[in-house]
Amino acid sequence: MHNLLKISKKEFEFWDYKIDIEKLASFWMAYKIDPSLKSATKSHIFGYANDKYYNKLFKDKELTENDAKEMILAFHLFEIIIEQTGIYGNTIKKGQIISKISQIKEGENKSDDVYKNIKGIINNSLFFSQVVKKETNDKQTFFKEKENILTEVKKYHFFASGKYLTLAIFSLIIKKCDYLKSIIEAGVFDKEDFIKEKIVSPWLKIILDDLIGKEFENFKKEDGLSARTFYARASTWENIKKELEQLKYAKDKEIKEIFELKF
Repeated sequence: MHNLLKISKKEFEFWDYKIDIEKLASFWMAYKIDPSLKSATKSHIFGYANDKYYNKLFKDKELTENDAKEMILAFHLFEIIIEQTGIYGNTIKKGQIISKISQIKEGENKSDDVYKNIKGIINNSLFFSQVVKKETNDKQTFFKEKENILTEVKKYHFFASGKYLTLAIFSLIIKKCDYLKSIIEAGVFDKEDFIKEKIVSPWLKIILDDLIGKEFENFKKEDGLSARTFYARASTWENIKKELEQLKYAKDKEIKEIFELKF
């Protein structure tokens, strides 16, 4: 990054941010240009047409210090989004939430440990409703409401493959609301706690419910194909951008009011 900014390492304030170039290229592609699964892959950025997508991302313009700060903001957004999509992943610590809830039975061996795991996953999510979290906090209530909780959790299964599209929507909102300047001037572009609590947490559920989720339901009615196909098609991003424009009419609020940034 210091090379792109044409300064020495000693002059580069953010030298401690050592990000793998392939990861940087993928999330920056999604954040700036195109979040489709095909476009954000390393082979698309590095492997075709003499690296024209890499050049478009990094070489066609001289990067500024504010560009570097925006990359750091995007990086933190991306890391938080990955953590949240991991709820549906394949690790024992985070994922397999649907199978965990489906298979747990009250009174069985290890059910206490599995319940605590489920409770931790749900309480650490930024998009499950407060009702789901409340009903999961009490073991007796959890087993009583298990099927309703499972139905609610399944609603967001499409999010598992949605990290690039979600990042692109955050980028679009920040741009539309002209928040980037305020974030940089306040010096919070690299403050992960601020980004998580003041940007991702209040906005993510709206993004999933009113933008991605709505478009995914329309997609299933028309095509009935997989979530990965949904995230790979170019029209998904185009439709989401149109839906964001309509959101202010549906909620009768300006975009800045819907996605308010509080310091």
